[in-house]
Amino acid sequence: MIDFNVDFNYSYAAVMKEKSKRFIDLFYTIFLDKSPKIKEAFKETHIENQKKMLAESIVHLVNFYSTKTASEFMQSLAVMHRDQLKISPDIYDLWLEALLEAVEGTDEECTEFKLLAWRITLAPGMEFMKHSELASS
Repeated sequence: MIDFNVDFNYSYAAVMKEKSKRFIDLFYTIFLDKSPKIKEAFKETHIENQKKMLAESIVHLVNFYSTKTASEFMQSLAVMHRDQLKISPDIYDLWLEALLEAVEGTDEECTEFKLLAWRITLAPGMEFMKHSELASS
């Protein structure tokens, strides 16, 4: 039996414990370089607030994986990203790729299996965000 939860939890603890600032800083460096659309979307953003929001967002994505229930925070985030920020679904794929690159850059024991565990854990929430028109149903 393969248990992705164990590998995800170890990796999550590795990047969010003492290294969380390094992880989050690395994520935003990578993410902002992924596309000119992303740089444009963040040009008026207070990046320190975004960094705090990233850690909270990951917690909600993990909870979504566990419960298959979208919190009010996730619902409002999905609607805001769609309606106010006009974030296209393809940006979520870039967000996930940047996040995985940041995991790889900060989890000293990162493996392809751990990265797969991250993908599996975050996938349901990412799909919810991509299909945000359903968040307001």
